[in-house]
Amino acid sequence: MAAALCLTGCWDTSETKAANRDKIPDPPAITTSQPQIVTDLTQISVAKTVALPGAEAPPHPTLSADKTKPAANEAETHKVAVDAPKTRYTQEADPGYQGGTKLMNDKARQFANFSDLILEQTLKIAEQMAPEKLDNRRVPLDLQPVILTTVLDPLGRLNEIVIDQHSGDKLVDQWFIAACKKGVWSRNPPPAARASDGNYRLKMQGIVVNASFDRYGIYSYETEVGLSIL
Repeated sequence: MAAALCLTGCWDTSETKAANRDKIPDPPAITTSQPQIVTDLTQISVAKTVALPGAEAPPHPTLSADKTKPAANEAETHKVAVDAPKTRYTQEADPGYQGGTKLMNDKARQFANFSDLILEQTLKIAEQMAPEKLDNRRVPLDLQPVILTTVLDPLGRLNEIVIDQHSGDKLVDQWFIAACKKGVWSRNPPPAARASDGNYRLKMQGIVVNASFDRYGIYSYETEVGLSIL
């Protein structure tokens, strides 16, 4: 009887274990390929896990995946870098001062085409020369206009320059004289604009002021050129 009970109990126990094994789901297959990114947190097991042998972390994304975006970003970054000094300029001059040219007497206005041509030539050269001639430095605020008398021969070629008034700064004087040497000339000067000696005598006036400076302390300028015909 005891033997029968043992056999019956052992048999029952085996059947119970077999039934329980049928109810337990098989564990998921483990692969050693790229790990799968989990976006649903409910999929993460609370069981303690260890790194699988040979498994590697997923590679970090790089910008080279899309070759158009890095190029655009690089171009934008380059543009910002190039424009950086410009965006850091500090204004110094009177906002109402614009520079330019000025006809200073009636005779200059009478021969406006002749006068304007010389003024535009001289102003353009003066603006181009200013950074180099003035060393991109801050010019004094109490400067006087540089006033020169220039003499052109009957063909409109510059023969002489006389300094009537200094600015108070040597570099500013040299800057305006150099600009007049290159800018004061004419191919077809009007004969009626000549002085009594047969030459063209023009009084040139030059003014320069600080316009602004950048983060490196490099200045830019506003200039004005005036002309009178004597």
